Amino acid sequence: MIPAAGLPPIIASRYRPLRLIATGGMGAVYEVEHVRTGEHLALKILLAGVGASPADVERFKREARACARIESEHVVRVTDADTAPEIGGAFFFVMELLEGMTLERAATVALPAPAVVIAWLRQAAQAVDEAHHLGIIHRDLKPENLFLATLNGGRSIVKILDFGIAKMVEEGTGATGTGQILGTPKYMAPEQATAEVPVTPATDRCALGLVAYRLLMGDSYYQGGAMVILAQLLHGDLQVPSERGSRLGPAFDAWFSKACHRDPNRRFASARKQIEALAEALGVPGEVGDQDLLLAAPPLRAEMENKAERPRVPPTAAGRSPILIASLFAGGLAAVLIVGISVARRIAAPSSQQPSSEAARPPVADSDPTPSASWHRNTAVWGNAPDDVWVAGSSASSRTGTLSHWDGKTWAGTSGGPFPAIWTLWGAGPGDLWAVTDGGGILHQTTAGWTMHRAPEDFRAALVGIWGRGARDIWVVGASGTVLHWNGATWSDVDAGVGSHTLIGVWGSGPHDVWIVGDKGAIRHWDGSTWSTFPSGVAADLFDIWGDGPTNAWVVGTAGTILHWNGISWSPSPKKTDGDVMGVWGSGRDDVWAGGVGGALLHWDGVSWTAVPSGTTQTLNEIWGTGRDDVWAVGTNGTVLRWDGRRWSVGPR
Repeated sequence: MIPAAGLPPIIASRYRPLRLIATGGMGAVYEVEHVRTGEHLALKILLAGVGASPADVERFKREARACARIESEHVVRVTDADTAPEIGGAFFFVMELLEGMTLERAATVALPAPAVVIAWLRQAAQAVDEAHHLGIIHRDLKPENLFLATLNGGRSIVKILDFGIAKMVEEGTGATGTGQILGTPKYMAPEQATAEVPVTPATDRCALGLVAYRLLMGDSYYQGGAMVILAQLLHGDLQVPSERGSRLGPAFDAWFSKACHRDPNRRFASARKQIEALAEALGVPGEVGDQDLLLAAPPLRAEMENKAERPRVPPTAAGRSPILIASLFAGGLAAVLIVGISVARRIAAPSSQQPSSEAARPPVADSDPTPSASWHRNTAVWGNAPDDVWVAGSSASSRTGTLSHWDGKTWAGTSGGPFPAIWTLWGAGPGDLWAVTDGGGILHQTTAGWTMHRAPEDFRAALVGIWGRGARDIWVVGASGTVLHWNGATWSDVDAGVGSHTLIGVWGSGPHDVWIVGDKGAIRHWDGSTWSTFPSGVAADLFDIWGDGPTNAWVVGTAGTILHWNGISWSPSPKKTDGDVMGVWGSGRDDVWAGGVGGALLHWDGVSWTAVPSGTTQTLNEIWGTGRDDVWAVGTNGTVLRWDGRRWSVGPR
C-alpha cells in the first residue's frame, strides 16, 4: 500500500494524487485531480505493479474493460486505463469518484424497509442483466460492492463496483485453472465452490438473492469461516427464511428458495424478473423512484448526506458508541461509579503535556477553547449528520446530566430533564437516540421526546458504554461486569464471564462480532453464541473501541495505549503520547482519530500514527464524526472541537 504522500506528484502526466481512499485484494484506490480539467476522479493502481502475476494483470485489465463495456448508469464509469512510468510502469485505470455509502453500511445504519430494498435492487438488476447480455458475469455481487451514490442535486443511484474477478460466459467454471475459488463465500452460489459446474449468469442471480436476504433479514444467510461456508455450499440444504426467524411470509420463502436454488437452471431467468417477483412476494407495488430511496428510509437520509465516504472504502459500523471515560466527572462521582479503575490520574487536573510536534496537518488557531468553569464536562458526542449532532455530559456544579443539540447553525439545550449524569450516547437514526447514565438509567429519545427507564428492573450499576446495529440489537456495558442487551422490546442481563471487571467500551461489526473492553486490559468477544476471552497483552485500562469490520479494530487506553486487531490477534501500536487515550473513531481504514489527556489528538493514515495539534490542553474524552471532513471531539470544561478536513478549530459552541 502506498500512501498518497508516497506517490509521484503527477501520474501519467495528467493525474495529481490527493489522498489514499482504500486498498483491496489487487489494487489501491486514490483520489486524484485531472491537471487539465480539474475533475476529481478515483485512480486504481495494481498493487504489485510490474511484478504482478499474469493472472493478476489480466483480472485488473478485465475490471477496467468490463466497466467500460457495460453502458449503464448503474455501473461505475471508467474513463481511462494505461501504464505510467512515474509508478514503475504499473497498470492503472481511472473511474468516476463516488460519494455515498455501500448497501452494507446502509443496512447497518438501520434495517431498510422492503420498499427501499426493492428500489435498490431494481437498479442493480438493470446493470446485472446488461452485463449478462454482454457475456460478463460479475461473480462477486455483495452489499459491499453495491454502492448507493449521491449525485449532484441530491439524486441517489445504485452502482455496481469491483468487476475484478468478472468472467466471460464462455470461460467456464467457478474455479481458476489452478483450482482457486474466486468470490466472497457469504454470497457465493454452490457452483462457485466446485470446478465441476460452470459459472453462468444464474450465479450472479443467486448472489442477488443472498444480497436481498441480508438487506431484509439484517444478517447474511451464510455464517462462519470460509471453509465452513464452502462445506455448506457443497453439501448443505437451503433453509427457507421462516426457519431462521423471518416474518416476511411464505411468499418470501418461496422466492428465496427459487432465487438461491442449488440447481442454476431452476433459478429466475433474469435479474429483473427476479426482483419483480420479490416485489410481488413482499407486496411492494409499482416502481420506487430514486428520490424515494431516501424518502422511504429516514434513518439513512443523514448518512447519505455524508460527502466523505468513497467507493470501496470498507464500511464502518455506523452509529458506533461514543464511549465514556472516568475522567469526565467530578472525582467523588467517578470514584463511586468506576470501581476497579485507576481513577486518580483521570480525575486530576488536565495534564500540561502537549501533543508531539510531529504534525500531519496544519495546527489550529492559538486560542484555547476553554469556556468558563461553570460549563458542563462533555463526555460524549454522537449524531446522524453534520446538522444533527448531540453532545452529552454532566454539570460542573450540580453533577446533573446535560444534553445539547447542534442543528447545523446553533446549539440548543434539551428539555425534559433534569437527567442523571450521562456517560455516553448512541442512536439508530434520527428520532431514536439512547443515553446511558449514572445508576443504571437509560434515556431514550423518540419523536415523542425523552423518556427514562431502567434495564432490567431495579438495575443500579453505572452504565458506561453503548453500541448497536439497529433499533432491535443494542448492547450496553458498565460497572461490575455489567452487559445488557436490547432486542427491540426488553432489556436482558447477559453473563459475559468478566467477573467484577468494569466494562467501558463496546463495539461490533455485526450480530456475530461484538467486542467489549474494560479495566486491566479486559477484552471479551461475542460470536453470536458464546463469549470468549481475547488477551490484550496489556494491563492498561481500556477505554474505547472502534473498527470498520471483523478484521480491523482499534482499542485505546491508559498511558498512550493503542491496540490493533487484524482478525487474528491484538497488537500494540508505537506510542505517540504518554497520556491516557480516551476516545477513538474513524471514517475508514486510512482515517482514524484518537484523543486524550492534554488535548492530544492522534491520526492514523493507514500507515502510521501522527500527532496533530488540537489547540487545547483540555482532556478530550470522545471523538465522533460523519466523515473524514467532519469530525468532532469533546472534553472537559465544555470543550468542543471540530475538524473540517484541514484543521481542528473551536467547535461552534
